[in-house]
Amino acid sequence: MYAVFCLLLVIAGVESQPTVVKCIPDGALRGTRVQVGADSHVDMFLRIPYARPPIGDLRFQKPLAPVAWSGVRDATQLGPQCPQRPSPGTVVQLPNSEDCLFLNVYTPKPLSSEPMPVMVWIHGGGYMTGAGNVFNGTQLAARGVVVVTINYRLDALGFLSTEDGASPGNYGLWDMIRALEWVRDSISAFKGDPSDVTIFGESAGSGAVSLLIMSTAAKGLFHKAIMESGVSLGDWAVAYPGVDPKPRERAVKLASEVGCETADSAHMVTCLRAKDAMDIINATTDMFLSVVANDTRLQFRPVVETTFGQSGVFAATPDVVLENGWFANVTTIRGFNSREYAIFFAPDQGGMTVEEFREKAKTFVRQNMAQSFFDVGIERITDQLVDAYLVKPNITDPIQRRAAAIELQSDFIFVAPTIRELQLTNKFPAPPQYLYRFSYRSPNRLTKPWQGAIHADELHYVFGYPLSNRFLFNPFVSNWTDEDRRVSQEVLSLWTNFAKYGNPTPNGNNEVKWLPWTPALPSYLNVGSVPTLQATDQSKLAKVKAMMDIINTIHDKSIDALIG
Repeated sequence: MYAVFCLLLVIAGVESQPTVVKCIPDGALRGTRVQVGADSHVDMFLRIPYARPPIGDLRFQKPLAPVAWSGVRDATQLGPQCPQRPSPGTVVQLPNSEDCLFLNVYTPKPLSSEPMPVMVWIHGGGYMTGAGNVFNGTQLAARGVVVVTINYRLDALGFLSTEDGASPGNYGLWDMIRALEWVRDSISAFKGDPSDVTIFGESAGSGAVSLLIMSTAAKGLFHKAIMESGVSLGDWAVAYPGVDPKPRERAVKLASEVGCETADSAHMVTCLRAKDAMDIINATTDMFLSVVANDTRLQFRPVVETTFGQSGVFAATPDVVLENGWFANVTTIRGFNSREYAIFFAPDQGGMTVEEFREKAKTFVRQNMAQSFFDVGIERITDQLVDAYLVKPNITDPIQRRAAAIELQSDFIFVAPTIRELQLTNKFPAPPQYLYRFSYRSPNRLTKPWQGAIHADELHYVFGYPLSNRFLFNPFVSNWTDEDRRVSQEVLSLWTNFAKYGNPTPNGNNEVKWLPWTPALPSYLNVGSVPTLQATDQSKLAKVKAMMDIINTIHDKSIDALIG
């Protein structure tokens, strides 16, 4: 009876375009058909629930499967974003609601009866802000893939951990896993292939993709992965056990801020469940602003929770997982932008003296490591960084010192962990692992030329916004150029080819063949105005080693190694 009912709905939907109806196991959906080109279209189905609303007793719990509905659910409008602090640069502004566990599906006109590859997008935002809703997947889908964008719980609502069974944490990660289970069970209704799923993300979303590769709970739910500016080995990506500030300490601080008892975990979590969601977000915002001058690490983030008496996301910390080969054996793309950390440099920043460079490095060290080491440790690390980034390269020009300061901070947060993850992955038999460096900067980019391609610049090109004359963030460019559109076409082809074939350049791409990264041939694709294959030079690999030695020491809390 249900199948016949759905068939009638689909027939009615086709006759009443531009809306269209699909039937999934949970019920019927009415979406919107968008024309793309003369003879193609993409169907959009928005605000699809993949889990029950995480409210009341379901706050600080793993997500549950959604409840089926009767009739036809409207899927033509975007849903709300999960509760978060304001993000004024985002073009699409959405209301906050704790009832936010929705996803959006973009499915193209099928070119054959064969199911299509699926790409599942995990947004960034430091685990504190963002929404899958603001990313329009039409241009990606138009190239023959089914695109899914998801929301997940953020900030304390998504990552509060008492480091015991009362609130183990990782609810945002469990949301991602639940969304992937939904894809496994329902994406075939949209002509998607549940056995050919690529997960991809940027910044914290990229770190989350990397963590899902490390996760036993996500095993088998995806088959390829793309990581844009973030991996599991980044010091910010996951809270390592024993490394300050401890997750429980931050949970206790939050509880105290909103008037909850803090001595007993169970009572504390029960009290927090009764608080207004935005009161919690506002309290975490105040907490963040009070410490940001001394500690820039994320307040509420994923944790390694396997010691908390419940089945966890991870079997061990990411470094241990990688060292032992316990990760998902999937083909990947990893990469970063040319000057990631220039986003945090003032546009009028001039050249730097040696003393200014050292103070910049020391401040960066203090903000990222102060609560893990004594002051002597900070001084020693600063000496190591000055040696690696100024002395050995023999940099004497003030402008080059500024570039070195950007490189140092970009390496710590993004570049060194990415390359180290590739090195560890390649210790074991593995499918191809690709590396890129996005260096393209629009001639109309509204930043200083010396800032290069900063953090998140690639997103507009990955989602084809120059082709549809849209923007994710304002201000970005004064207007899109033909060169912008050409570069976006290139990136769209690379990403969707990877999703389709596991190879971003199966037939070459503008006469460039993107080769996998290996220790013997550490090549990467430089995505500039014209993509070129380049080799990672030995000086960069030496800097990566020096930086990863420092990051590993942070994880190990081995102060003796620093002052010895």
